[in-house]
Amino acid sequence: METALVDINQAADFLGVTVDTIRNWCKKRRITYYTLAGIRFKQTDLEAYRESHRVEAVDSKKSELEQKAEQILHDNENERKAKGYHK
Repeated sequence: METALVDINQAADFLGVTVDTIRNWCKKRRITYYTLAGIRFKQTDLEAYRESHRVEAVDSKKSELEQKAEQILHDNENERKAKGYHK
């Protein structure tokens, strides 16, 4: 089963960017496209592009804890160096 091709306006709407941005990405070959009766895109390619730019959410409390742990480790390492201990 073939995926229908969408035009540049539909692609821009789907990705939440301007048509000029889509044209720029095409010019730089950052996005897969077809040159059939203008610039066209497979919906599945657009979905893959969007998914490849997904950034996973991080629990802010976990992030704060991780930062605190890193700071403690860093402080301990500096303290050990100051006392003449080395790894």
